[in-house]
Amino acid sequence: MVPGADGVGLAVSRAGEGAPWILSAPTLCARAHWEPVFGAVAELGCALSWDYRGHGASDAPDDPASYTLERVLEDLRAVHLSTGGEPACLVGLSLGGLLSLCYARRWPDAVRGLVLVNSGPGFKRAESRERWRATWERAADKLEREGIARYLEHPRARLEILGRAPDAPAARTAAAALASADPRALAHFARGVAAPQPDLTGSLGAIEAPALILCGADDPAFHRAGELLEARLPRARRVIVPGAGHPMPLDAPGALAAELRAFGAELAGS
Repeated sequence: MVPGADGVGLAVSRAGEGAPWILSAPTLCARAHWEPVFGAVAELGCALSWDYRGHGASDAPDDPASYTLERVLEDLRAVHLSTGGEPACLVGLSLGGLLSLCYARRWPDAVRGLVLVNSGPGFKRAESRERWRATWERAADKLEREGIARYLEHPRARLEILGRAPDAPAARTAAAALASADPRALAHFARGVAAPQPDLTGSLGAIEAPALILCGADDPAFHRAGELLEARLPRARRVIVPGAGHPMPLDAPGALAAELRAFGAELAGS
């Protein structure tokens, strides 16, 4: 366990040596989602995947006020500093990508590269932010009523969290990592961290780290966001990954690993 911003214990998996590569998952997901590519990342440096507060094997505070984007950002900082603090490559899927962008804005010298997977910079339009907030409020209500196992019986939730093959071994491992989570903690996280999206669109030009933007061919909801990231980040390139929906490490681990290796070679040569 790594102690987080306020002493909350954060479960972390670590393998490999060298500069850190820190893997951050979507909301309602766990570090187990990265297992299909974790070995490939460990070939590139010190691979770390971690469970957010309230997720997986990390601690789950009772107080809803413990669940804010600021606290989770400080948790990521604690995970990073647990490696010694050498500049890291941040790999983030969905919320993990937004968190990585926030980190690069706050601590630019601590980031040597960004991999943003099916992610975006938040919403510029107030109406879009409100729709997003309302969606996560409804999700939080369902989690409190039904629990995570029943929540994952909904086809859309199952597709977004467990991918196109929910009975495959990797997806079953990911589901098992979430099964013991306190649904109230997940609901607190959904309301306090996932719902109130910041708007980073106007500040992307200040992020100088090289960035790889990966969009699943079967996750069209994030294609426009990927285009915006490519246009606004100074050193970005975008790749559409065939056969991948939202949880790319589960849907297309081979293609994702290949893209990560290629980006690692770019960083090593820069």
